[in-house]
Amino acid sequence: CFRSGWEGSDDFVGQVFLKASLVKGWNHPEAGAFRLYGLGHPWVVGSYERVGFREQEPCVLLPLDDTAVGACGRLAHRQVFPDGSGTLTIDLNDVYASARSRLYDSNLLRLPEGFVDAGIRGLRAVAFDYSGKSGAPCLLVLVDKITGGQERWWQWTLDKDAVGRTKATANGFAIDYGDASLTATFVAPAQPKVEVLSENARLGQIGDGHRSYEGGLHRVKVVGREHFFVVATVQRKDAPAVKVEGAGLDA
Repeated sequence: CFRSGWEGSDDFVGQVFLKASLVKGWNHPEAGAFRLYGLGHPWVVGSYERVGFREQEPCVLLPLDDTAVGACGRLAHRQVFPDGSGTLTIDLNDVYASARSRLYDSNLLRLPEGFVDAGIRGLRAVAFDYSGKSGAPCLLVLVDKITGGQERWWQWTLDKDAVGRTKATANGFAIDYGDASLTATFVAPAQPKVEVLSENARLGQIGDGHRSYEGGLHRVKVVGREHFFVVATVQRKDAPAVKVEGAGLDA
């Protein structure tokens, strides 16, 4: 949890779910997912019910690959700063392993020999900057480096109120509540095909209330086969301009 302060609803609270160890009982396939609240609004959300699916989380889906979506993330790097800012890098190789993997024993210990390679490697890095140096009180940077696999769906999940306030832009998307806004810019891919979607989803084993979800799914979605590098700012007034030097993950 990366928190800018303890003064009130204007404070920013960024949460990242590493899912560093398996949970026995009710849990979600949320390794690498995150939340952001601030200036009185939720900017990215996920499932808050007992039953949850990865399609309801802000993450990268590989819909054409059969992967171990409920597996854990592994901490690769963490740094925090006195103002609440911080960075976190998560190894998601287990999440992108084959669904045939048997990664944990009954004591929840990881079994390296249970890893079945699907030929996919994934890393997610998240940074929250509350210093104000960006020109906004909150700067979020999100990088997904994925190799192997087929089509990728990058998604930013929204609540029902936010989806009507969200618009695709030439190089990203914007969420505008009137008194505060978020502006997201894709550094990679350089020409993203951004969609803002509100759909009725049927996930899991329909008819089994413990293993299914039927209801709204609201999200920003970008389909591609590249890595993803996104910069977002949250502010009361105009968003600061984003200047990109270089290309791809080297930008």
